[in-house]
Amino acid sequence: MKMHLFSHKFQKPAILTFIISQVLVFIYFFIRVLHDPQTAFIPFADHIVIFRIALFLYVLAVYGSLFFIIFSKEKVEDEYISKIRLESVAIVAAFFICISFVLLLIQCVQPLDIYREFRQMFRDLFAGLIYWAPFVYICVFKYKLRHQA
Repeated sequence: MKMHLFSHKFQKPAILTFIISQVLVFIYFFIRVLHDPQTAFIPFADHIVIFRIALFLYVLAVYGSLFFIIFSKEKVEDEYISKIRLESVAIVAAFFICISFVLLLIQCVQPLDIYREFRQMFRDLFAGLIYWAPFVYICVFKYKLRHQA
C-alpha cells in the first residue's frame, strides 16, 4: 500500500505553529483571569465576532499543525516505520473506542432527569477524547519509534 506523506521539512514549522498557538491561548486566558476571574472563560459581549474568528484560527492552527506532524515522513521512512504508524493508529483507535463505549454505557445507565450535569460532563469528556486523539497518536508513534528501534 502506497502512503502519500508530506516531506519531513513540514514537521518543524508545524511543531512551532502548535507551540505558538498554545502559548498565545495560555497568555490570553492568563490575562483574562487577572482582569476578571469571574468572566475569564466567557467572551467579551462587544467582541464576540473577534472572539469567534480567533477561536476558529486557533482550532485551525492546532489541527493544521497536528495534521502536518502526523502526516509527515520521518527522516528515514522505511517499511518498519510504516508498520509502526499502522500499529499506532490501531492502538489509539482501540483505546478511544473502548473509552467511548464506557462513556456511552455510563451515560445510558443514568436516569435522564436526575443526572443532567453528569451527562453534560460525559459529553464534554467525549468531546475531549476527540480533541486529544491526534496528541495520543503522536505520543504513541514517537514512543514506539524511539523504543523499538
